[in-house]
Amino acid sequence: MRVAGMVSGMDIDHMVKELMQVERQPIDKLEQQVMTREWQVEAYREVNTEFDAFRTELFDTVMRTSNMTVQSVESSDDNRVTAEVRGAHSNMNYTVNEVEQLAQEASTFSNKTLTDGSSLDPSEALHSEVSSDVWKEGIIHRETVQGEGENIVDVSGDHWNEKDLNKLDITVGEESFQVVTDDTDLNDEQVYAHISDDGELQLTFARDISADQSVHIEGIQQKAVEAFDAGEPRSEFELSRGNISEDSIEVKVEGEDPLKVVTDPTHTLKEGEVFVDLESGELILAEETDQQVTVEYKEQYLAGRVTTFAENGDPQTEQMIVSADDTLDDIIERLNESELGVQSFYDPYSDRLSVTRTETGTFHGAGEDIQFEGELFEDLLGLQHADIHEEDGEFVIRDGSGTKLDWAFADDRDNEDLEGVTFDRSLAEESGGAYAGVLSNEDGEVVTNKEIVVDGQVVARTDDAGRLTYDGLQGAQNARFTVNGLETERPSNSFDLGDMSLTLHETFSRDEASVRLESDVDTDSIFETIEGFVERYNEILDDVNGRLQEERYRDYPPLTDEQRHAMSEREIDLWEEKAMSGMLRNDSTIRSTMVQMRVDLYTLIDSEGSEFNSLASIGITTTRDYLERGKLEINEDALREAIEKDPSSVHQVFAANGDTNAEKGVAVRLRETLDAGIENLSLRAGGMRGRSQDHQFALGRQMNNLEDRIEQAERRLSQVEDRYWSQFGAMEQAMAQAQQQSNMLFSQMFGM
Repeated sequence: MRVAGMVSGMDIDHMVKELMQVERQPIDKLEQQVMTREWQVEAYREVNTEFDAFRTELFDTVMRTSNMTVQSVESSDDNRVTAEVRGAHSNMNYTVNEVEQLAQEASTFSNKTLTDGSSLDPSEALHSEVSSDVWKEGIIHRETVQGEGENIVDVSGDHWNEKDLNKLDITVGEESFQVVTDDTDLNDEQVYAHISDDGELQLTFARDISADQSVHIEGIQQKAVEAFDAGEPRSEFELSRGNISEDSIEVKVEGEDPLKVVTDPTHTLKEGEVFVDLESGELILAEETDQQVTVEYKEQYLAGRVTTFAENGDPQTEQMIVSADDTLDDIIERLNESELGVQSFYDPYSDRLSVTRTETGTFHGAGEDIQFEGELFEDLLGLQHADIHEEDGEFVIRDGSGTKLDWAFADDRDNEDLEGVTFDRSLAEESGGAYAGVLSNEDGEVVTNKEIVVDGQVVARTDDAGRLTYDGLQGAQNARFTVNGLETERPSNSFDLGDMSLTLHETFSRDEASVRLESDVDTDSIFETIEGFVERYNEILDDVNGRLQEERYRDYPPLTDEQRHAMSEREIDLWEEKAMSGMLRNDSTIRSTMVQMRVDLYTLIDSEGSEFNSLASIGITTTRDYLERGKLEINEDALREAIEKDPSSVHQVFAANGDTNAEKGVAVRLRETLDAGIENLSLRAGGMRGRSQDHQFALGRQMNNLEDRIEQAERRLSQVEDRYWSQFGAMEQAMAQAQQQSNMLFSQMFGM
């Protein structure tokens, strides 16, 4: 701490500060130069960002074929058929003569109520909501085993049963495998499951399971055995799971007969009894024991599987095992989140479960599109599917309960054509499920172009070759229509036909007016794209030229800290508005880029086979006002006429490419010019092309140099301040000595 002026009475601190303000002026000028360069960097980067954005927009707008040769489709009846053109194509025309039927998704629901007349709570355990005697007994086993680079995987547990192997659900990652019990000709999509001599389950894959793969197993064991080791005397135990079947549990204390199981919590236990909470798995003995306690038990479960079919006809199956503790919501969630492509829900009013395909159309010509198997779906939830059979050469349709359904040909009201009809199903396997088989009449001739109905609903049909496709009773059907005289079908009501996307909305017959679809150039869309380019170019022209002409006020340098403290916020804003003005005035790098962009716009394009060779030839010229410095304007009539006449040639005005600059379109040239400008500006001010550090661009290096000079000047300034204080300190010391001598003389002269 410096204290001065005690002797001289002078305000030395104030004097030193004023002296240092004068000494600091060169540093203030250096700091103002740094701030000016920071403002310049910011201004350059703003322009460069604008150049880069425009460069990208050129590619995404006028250079894209899909934007510049857009076509639209006009339908003679939008209520029946609509269409769109995909991308850029030549003119196309279609006539939809008839829509016999629209595509529908397969849908089914429970064939019975799930309760005895009242709706259930889908969030509660099934055993408390659904009264059923279909529950099976066993133990649901779920396990994940890490691969070891071999094709054989051992699964824990020694209570597996051969008859339950078909209920196994095996997945590796996201891939599901079909479980087989015969390892002959095992393919990559199958896994061979068998029980070893020691009772363990062993899985054999066609390929090795690597160490980074996990095998998830879900299946059924016959029972569970849990042993509680001897130790401190106790009477209470808890099993690892609940939902126990009362008839299956057996509790033994080592060396004793099985205990009598009691499930009434109010019962007073006696010797030889054990209370079991079937829901939680809690056990309470009548007496404490220090012996081993062994418990054998089973839980209630149901298993089933659902199969749907992909677009290529391949089956996709979801194997499901649920315990009585699971809820209906659990089942619905698993169905909806599976790869089956279904949407299910429970309706409390009807007390039934609904399952619907998320996609329209039929994907399995040999059977229903949603197929259910197992007690879980068929018995508990009442979900079944009708199927077709070949029985002694006869074509038979049976519902989920096995009941034989009456069928007929749609055009044979008296069923006279049914006499002697036979069914050969060998085609189903040969076609991979695309067809159900072949119907033949009593003369051995195939039955062609017939529809088969059950209760008035078309469930199957034969084609020109007699091949039978079975749609079933779930309502799935393809869209059937005639276009340009050709009868065809699609699984969806929206589909691609050539280069056009069609959507069917209503059915109509050949006797009604056909729907005409005519495509033509979408002049409005192309015009708007070009108009957007012109507007964006003019915006850049306004902004950049404004920066180049902006007045530079050199009498308004950046404010120092001292100056800021002495001014109001309003005064600071007004000052800095002028101080920051003109940072890019007459900048040669930016000006040269803008000049080259104007040259790019006006230079003729050497494009063979194109009717248009410049912007002017399609109605885009510069304004006559020279003060606007080359702004573009559009002759709307001329541009629309050019687009309608030859949209591809209009596109080439912008996007033509070639070896020389003369062969390149306007947008291609502009992108190259902008690319060079962006590079030059980034060399000057950084911010792009990987130049983010000050030493990587010119202005940054200048700022670094100025900062070094400021640092050196600050050190010198500190030395100057120390020198001032030293000089004033010496003066104070000299004055103090003089005063001391004066006092001493005064004392000697007058003190006697």
